Amino acid sequence: MNWSRADAWLRTHAPELRSKFLPPASAADVAAAEETIGVPLPADLAAWWTACGGLAGVDYAPVIPEFCSPFSVGRSLEVREAMMRIRRSETRGCRSSSRSRSARPATTCSSTCEKGRCAGA
Repeated sequence: MNWSRADAWLRTHAPELRSKFLPPASAADVAAAEETIGVPLPADLAAWWTACGGLAGVDYAPVIPEFCSPFSVGRSLEVREAMMRIRRSETRGCRSSSRSRSARPATTCSSTCEKGRCAGA
């Protein structure tokens, strides 16, 4: 995505929305995010964050694609952690259910849990 082009469009056509964008993230912010998640960020995401820092205090913005909320580096890490907690809790339920329904090791369960039962066991 060409942020300069998008930024110019926002300044002209949606200045109120443009005012909610944060300044660019620093290279140190991006490196810290990579260290937190343990893998390099996709190059286009790292480049975007160093051009635009995401939206401040906005959970929804009428941007394209629809329902896209460009988070800051910090907010993205918060949302990621929340999603990881949910996934861990689902996985624990799936593993215990798998253990009770199958002789296979719990780690073989690769499907999502539904209503407390592992659909893959």
